Amino acid sequence: MTLFITDSFLSAQGIEKDQYLSSLLMPLEAHELHDFDVLWSENLPLQKSMKRIRERLLKPTHSSINIIAHGKGGLDTLECLLRYPELLTRVNRLIFVQSPFWGTPLADFLVGHAVISPMVQLISWFKGVPFKAIEELSELSRQVYMIVNREKIQKLLSEIPTMTIGTSLEMPFQSITVSEKLMKSVHRLVSKYSGPHDGWVPLFSTRLSTESHIQWENTSHWDLAAGEKSAEIKNLIYQFINDPHISVKPLELAESPAKFPWGPSEEHSDSRLDRSYQLEIS
Repeated sequence: MTLFITDSFLSAQGIEKDQYLSSLLMPLEAHELHDFDVLWSENLPLQKSMKRIRERLLKPTHSSINIIAHGKGGLDTLECLLRYPELLTRVNRLIFVQSPFWGTPLADFLVGHAVISPMVQLISWFKGVPFKAIEELSELSRQVYMIVNREKIQKLLSEIPTMTIGTSLEMPFQSITVSEKLMKSVHRLVSKYSGPHDGWVPLFSTRLSTESHIQWENTSHWDLAAGEKSAEIKNLIYQFINDPHISVKPLELAESPAKFPWGPSEEHSDSRLDRSYQLEIS
């Protein structure tokens, strides 16, 4: 059985469920994966959102599950499996797509900026999104989480064949409208503090440790949920489900870094505690 766990924050950005679902399931028939289920993530703190995943994994009919988790859905899935290690035996394959395991500086900016933070709290209250769910995506919060849970994560990777996918996107177009200028400013902010990214999630943030990892260029965080460019990546996902030892082509599996991800990267090694995130709009 294949379980799709969606990105709750992406679902909240206006992408219709039918569009999201059809994009996710597009290559299913080609790989003869007919038994599938979808869990629509909610914008909740980890401790609450992972409970729904646990309930789904505990269903007696689900004994050998392939999990494909997108964005924050990957963080919820990781938390569930680390919190309840007895569930590891029920999982056959793990695929995390664009999940910010090490956080995103965009979240640090939204929750840490003296002027922006109160506005975000008000908007999140109005939208029914707990502010804590945004705080948990910050680089500071996620870095502590990953280091504290290092041994548990290594154990998970030793027991379940796992693949992570990270993408990056350049924005060459000239910003004209206010929304385009805002998007480009967000792009610059994430690039400045964390390097290449998909519009939201830094590329290095999608790594766990020694798992199979794919890096894909010119693909945004939206493309994998609702874009035609995602078809080739999804075909690789289903190939991995059928054979976790495949030689991935045309992509090369990224080499596991010697130091990172269990410490800051050399290029972006300044302490999260000392950062002052600034959004420059021009």
